[in-house]
Amino acid sequence: MGKGGSRLGAGRPGWRGKTEHCRSLDVRRFAAANMLRTGMWSWQWRDAVTGEEVASIGVIGQTYSIVLSYTAGGEAIRTRVPIVRTDCGFGGSRPWFACPSCSRRVALLFLRSKHFACRHCHRLSYGIQWAFGSYDLVCQFEAADDQTIAAFGAAIAMQGNVRTQTIRTFTRDEMNAILLKLPG
Repeated sequence: MGKGGSRLGAGRPGWRGKTEHCRSLDVRRFAAANMLRTGMWSWQWRDAVTGEEVASIGVIGQTYSIVLSYTAGGEAIRTRVPIVRTDCGFGGSRPWFACPSCSRRVALLFLRSKHFACRHCHRLSYGIQWAFGSYDLVCQFEAADDQTIAAFGAAIAMQGNVRTQTIRTFTRDEMNAILLKLPG
C-alpha cells in the first residue's frame, strides 16, 4: 500500500468509551436538590423516552462528603466521595466532587466497571460533533424545555449582529424509540 491518502477504516478506532453511554452524577444537580448536606436521599436515573426509573442509588450526606450506596453486578458497594468548595467572585462557594480514584476536582462522576470516577480515570471521552457550512459557531445546549432554549436564543440575538438557529437533536435512546415506530 502506498503512502499518504486515506482509506475507509484506516487509523486508530474510537476505542474510548463515551460519557453519554455511562450513568453520571452531577454535583450541580445535587446542589440544586439540596443533597450536599447531612441526611439520606435517593437518586434515580430515568429513561428519556418513557420516564420510567432505570436505576437508583442511595446518597448519605455528611459534613464534607457524600456516601454512595448501590448494587452493581450483584455486589453491594459503598463509595465515599469528598465534596470540595471553591470561592465565587461575588461571595458564596461552588461545590465540586473530588474523584474517588484520583482526587481531581470535577462536576461529573461516571459509573463504569461498577465504580464511580471522573472521565479521566475511566478514560472516557465526549462525543465529537462536527459542523460544516455557513456557521461560525455551533453550540449544543440542554434545557428543561423548548421555551427555555428559545428564550436563551432570543436573548443572545438581542445583543445585535447575531443570528441564531435552533435545531432539535435526539439522544440515542430517543432516536431508537423513533426508529421503532417506523413501519416495516
